Amino acid sequence: MAAQRWGTNLYKWRLQRGYTRVELAAKSGLSVQLLAQLEKGQRKGTPNQWLKLAQTLGVEVHQLLSESRTWPDDLDRFDEAVSPYKIQGEARGRFRRFHDILTCLFLHNNEQIS
Repeated sequence: MAAQRWGTNLYKWRLQRGYTRVELAAKSGLSVQLLAQLEKGQRKGTPNQWLKLAQTLGVEVHQLLSESRTWPDDLDRFDEAVSPYKIQGEARGRFRRFHDILTCLFLHNNEQIS
């Protein structure tokens, strides 16, 4: 079940960053109860909640919502797609965030279908 994989990833990243649930809750604006439920796979969470957690932990959304910790070719595909347009700086960051949102929505919707 995806919610359990996502919860395990969240738990591992939280520990790697040295946060307690209380600290991560305070920094992300989510409740401690919700974090506990997400980590245990009892709730799936919304795309917006996963975006907040990814930002707070300093990781990409797909690192939380995938079976493995990273998708090695994902950033290469993103760089390849935007490089012809010479997008730099703040605009590149906005494009990256948009990519993360689409990834999160795709994974969330895919899980609901299967």
